[in-house]
Amino acid sequence: LLEDREKLLQYLKTIKPDGYKLSIQLALYSTLRIGEIRAIRPEDIASNTLTIRHQLVEESNYIVDATNKVIKKDARYVNEKLPKGNSHYSVRDITLIPEAMEIIYKALEINPDGKYLFMCHGRELNNDTFNERLRKYCKEADVPYLSSHKLRFTVASTMCANGISVEYLQKVLGHSNRAMTEHYIYEPVKEEVDMTDELIKALSIV
Repeated sequence: LLEDREKLLQYLKTIKPDGYKLSIQLALYSTLRIGEIRAIRPEDIASNTLTIRHQLVEESNYIVDATNKVIKKDARYVNEKLPKGNSHYSVRDITLIPEAMEIIYKALEINPDGKYLFMCHGRELNNDTFNERLRKYCKEADVPYLSSHKLRFTVASTMCANGISVEYLQKVLGHSNRAMTEHYIYEPVKEEVDMTDELIKALSIV
């Protein structure tokens, strides 16, 4: 998975940027959920720190037709909510390495007036389209398909393999307990000293 991540990142550098491509790149440099990436606003970024406050989720209303004994589902709509899980843990600050900040700057450049940082044709990103693009890019980069959820496992494992502590991973993953974090990384690691340097070492590619 670690080699696949690097190969996919190298391939993405060759593609013209839009909201989907940039959001996928950021996912490969962070431990964010796709709903959290979709909900990032420009004001959530200060220096190299990103504050996760919300997620975007797609929901539908259900209508019960008692006469015909069927349940109908309306078209999906986008709803902004608190991040998944316990908000005490899921609302959090994330340190971004220089490569991630370049992605942020490019997103601001191509979408300067958007409500959200990552948009496409003036609309919020769509979960299904995100995963379709991810599948397409994986195929073109000749790597196995990494679902949006598996990207979190991959980045967490990359960080773990390069010495990032379980405690720090728990924080940036937004987990309320250590056991869930260990499910992502499988083994404990030593405490780091300088987080920015350690993150650059863990996530940068040559």
